[in-house]
Amino acid sequence: MKKTILIVLAATILAYVISEPVIFGLCEPTERFDCIRLLSSEIGKPLFLNLVALFVSLVFLSLSRVQRFNRWKIFTALYFILAGLLISFTPITCGGYLPTCLDRNDVSWLTAGGFLLITLLLVASQKLKSRHQSPTQT
Repeated sequence: MKKTILIVLAATILAYVISEPVIFGLCEPTERFDCIRLLSSEIGKPLFLNLVALFVSLVFLSLSRVQRFNRWKIFTALYFILAGLLISFTPITCGGYLPTCLDRNDVSWLTAGGFLLITLLLVASQKLKSRHQSPTQT
């Protein structure tokens, strides 16, 4: 579990570096916005937000049993595949007159927040379930 947390932490730091390409020298500030937009808006920020949610969830799950962790890994794999597809097909920016248009940044925040919320609900429900089962087993 500690190895997984360290890998996700390293990936989160790398995603942050990618999300700030000018600060870390990946793109020149005088360059056209193609480099900055590609690294920051299209790759870095969505990846960073979702990895932060994954890291926070791993910290909460580090106090959990291994069996729950293995179930959660399956959920995580499916969730991130679907979130990645959803983010990929979302426009980078929205234009027009639709006030309800969601851009890639909005969808990244929603998928990361949704993942964190679902994980916290799963952990809380498992804790409650184990508390209700423990008095009957003693």
